This record gives sequence, C-alpha cells and structure tokens, in this order.
Amino acid sequence: MPPSTNPICNRTGATEQQKATILARIRGSAGVKTVAYESKAQALAKFRAKFKGNPGLLASTPPEAIPDSYRVRRQTSADPSKIAKAIHAFPGVDQVVITEPHDHHKILVASPRP
Repeated sequence: MPPSTNPICNRTGATEQQKATILARIRGSAGVKTVAYESKAQALAKFRAKFKGNPGLLASTPPEAIPDSYRVRRQTSADPSKIAKAIHAFPGVDQVVITEPHDHHKILVASPRP
C-alpha cells in the first residue's frame, strides 16, 4: 500500500482514542447531519460485492487495504468541501472522499503503513 497522503497520520494507524475523538469531532462539525461508522469487515464486504464482476481487482486487493471509515451526510445548505477540509485535519484521518451526487463523505481512518 502507498503511504498516507495526509502528513498528520505519520504512517501510523489511528488509535481507538483517535477514532472516538474523530467521531465526536465529526458529530460536532458545522454542516454535518448524520455520521455512521463502517468497520473494516463491513467495508470489505461492500467492496467485494461491488466488484464481484472484477476478479482481478478482488485478487489484487489485500483485505488490509480496505480501512474502516465514517460515512457522513451533510445538511442541505452545508458546503461539502468545507466539511471535508475540516475533517481531513483531524489526527487519525487518512483521507476524506466526497461521493457525488449525494455529497456524502467517506472518512477513511488511518491504517498502519508498511
């Protein structure tokens, strides 16, 4: 796996305390409507279901490449890029991905890097 692009992660995984802090800070962020946690196992199951027609991708993606995450839904009037920028700065957050057209955010929790 490539190292994290977020310098805050420092190539280490998020601790349980960081994960709890991330969740609390996301819930308290302006413009956030809902937050749902997705475990690595849940994310891996969704990944496998989504790409079941692509056996090459499934075979080349190790389970540890799929991180646990938080799925965030914004309030209608909130600017998704501002939410993403604020959340990306939290220690333990590896990436924030905005998925259009619904402006959901998927917050990838930092995983240990080799």
